[in-house]
Amino acid sequence: MPGAGWKSKEAYPDARKAEAADLAWEWLRRNCEYQKDYMALTASE
Repeated sequence: MPGAGWKSKEAYPDARKAEAADLAWEWLRRNCEYQKDYMALTASE
């Protein structure tokens, strides 16, 4: 659900309890360059 509840604290787990992979994914999925690369890669399949 893109954009759903992104401002809601309840939509995300407590960051103090998150693992490194969880934080990395949250950063990566918001990265414009990653999004462009992902779209280009999946379009070529």
